[in-house]
Amino acid sequence: MKKLFLIFMAMLFSSIAFAQPRLPFHQVQIVDERGVTVTSITSVEIYAPDTTTNAVIYSDRGLNNTMTIPITTGSTNTTLVAGVLSWYGPDGYDFSITDGTNIATNADHRTRTASEGTLVFPSYITAISSTTYSDAQTATWGTSGDWTQRGGNVNDQLSFTPLNDNANFIIGVSGTAKNSDFNVYVGTALGFEIDAGNPSLTWDGGAVLLNDASNFNVGICTGTSTGAITLGSSTSGNFVVDTTTSVSINADDSVDITTSEAAATIDIDSAAGNVIIDSGQSAANAVLITATASSGGVILSSGAGGSITLDSGDDIFLAADTGVGDVISFINTQGTAAGAFIIRTVAAGGDINIDSVLGRIEIEAEEDVANALFLIADGGTSSSIRVFNDTGISATDASASIQITSDLGGIELLSSLAAANQIRLNAAGTVAGDAVVLETTDGRILLNADGGSNGDIELNSADDIVLTTAGKLTITNTEAVTISGALTVTGDTQLVSVTRIDTPIEIVAAANEIEITESGTVYILNDGTEFATTLPTVASSAGVTYRFIVGVDPVGTAFTIVTDTLEDKIEGVVVVNGASVGADGPDDTITFTASAAVVGDWVELTSDGVLWYLSGHAVAATGIVPSKAD
Repeated sequence: MKKLFLIFMAMLFSSIAFAQPRLPFHQVQIVDERGVTVTSITSVEIYAPDTTTNAVIYSDRGLNNTMTIPITTGSTNTTLVAGVLSWYGPDGYDFSITDGTNIATNADHRTRTASEGTLVFPSYITAISSTTYSDAQTATWGTSGDWTQRGGNVNDQLSFTPLNDNANFIIGVSGTAKNSDFNVYVGTALGFEIDAGNPSLTWDGGAVLLNDASNFNVGICTGTSTGAITLGSSTSGNFVVDTTTSVSINADDSVDITTSEAAATIDIDSAAGNVIIDSGQSAANAVLITATASSGGVILSSGAGGSITLDSGDDIFLAADTGVGDVISFINTQGTAAGAFIIRTVAAGGDINIDSVLGRIEIEAEEDVANALFLIADGGTSSSIRVFNDTGISATDASASIQITSDLGGIELLSSLAAANQIRLNAAGTVAGDAVVLETTDGRILLNADGGSNGDIELNSADDIVLTTAGKLTITNTEAVTISGALTVTGDTQLVSVTRIDTPIEIVAAANEIEITESGTVYILNDGTEFATTLPTVASSAGVTYRFIVGVDPVGTAFTIVTDTLEDKIEGVVVVNGASVGADGPDDTITFTASAAVVGDWVELTSDGVLWYLSGHAVAATGIVPSKAD
């Protein structure tokens, strides 16, 4: 009887297990003793082990197409073609093969697995012996050897090699519900998994290297997928991105980098390059750096020789708006140079505004040097410095709307201008009281203009000038004191001490009408011819005093002093040649007699507003004569 040789090729992945088990793949090629395929096989029956019950087998990996037993070239879902048969079913099986004349069957069952090599079936042999591949042996399947399975020379090496480039290696069938998981075990645990039920890729083994040594790109979720990508978990170790070129994170939506650990830090560090945070959004908060914790802060720090620059195409706005205790501080803790802290605008017309809407502004300098606080305006001849309060109305001591205070030192207003109005105090408001007050608590006030010939002091008033003192009023001068107009001195003691008063002197050589404002003047009668001197009206002359002295002996004619309109208002006594001569009732004329009065004879007249009171002295008995002219 003709012997038949059956080569059995079980194409299984010995190192791969599936999370949801799939049936192994079997392929049988029926050959004769010469190894030539027997193409005349007409029927094959496959049984469950040790039975004659037909096994349930499939023609496809997805187990969708059940094969009809016996298998013929025309049976349902048959795979029997030219002496070659393949199926998906259990590893253990019995079978019967016939070409219509000869039959080959199993007498004793053995479990067939992927470890078996070629199985030889001589005709009517009742047992199947196992077959083993040696190292570097291959199994080829597919049309023209599309795929080759190879056991390498190295222990535990199994490779699958396609005949052509770009061949597909597929587990499962697309579009069916019978796709399989793909599992690789590392040690005793699952290391690598492709989960078909919930499409995912899991690696629980050692290090994972994607594109470790090639120059190809690596894409993760680079297609049309809308699923999320998660790298790491709450128990994961370090996450490192290391590259010799750039790293780009690009998202159509928000990018959120968060650490939830209380003591963890997010560190953005460029060891030798720039760190650039750039936003293209047109919004007020296009770049937002926030510390949201109740005591969280934000620090901008530069190297010892570096600087921090805030540069904006529009405004720069710093705000603290979380609570009533908010503080904005600009502090230089190390700088000692003159410009250690500078606020500057360099554009022409650019102002610096320091504005406190509802609070106050305090500028404090603590260095113990001159000019510790120095305000300078040096822009040009029109520049000025102005301190302006446009709402305050207080004018009381220690609470005036503008105050310049020195607790321990002095206050100096200094101007080097060589022109009028060098220092000007101007009270422009209208008030009946004290518009300008110079006051000391326990000290004097000195007005000093003694630096040169222009050092005058002028008190100019459109109304009264009042000098009031609880002590003495002292006027010390080296030249004449001129008071124009009436001088009123009030008080219990009107003149206590006069260091020096220069008496006004007037040389008279012709008729003279005296004004009230000339009170205190001494008139020197200095012409040998007769002339008269007329007194002002007595009613308006209260407190007025005049003195008349003969400067030239009158010859031929006399000097006379008469009252206004010859009023009889002169009373008093003169001493002539040692004898007292009184006025004969109220008189109106006093005569220095010609050829009797001599140089030095004098009279003095003082008015109380009712009369003129006369006193005088003459050498000759008739040198001075009071009389009535009418």
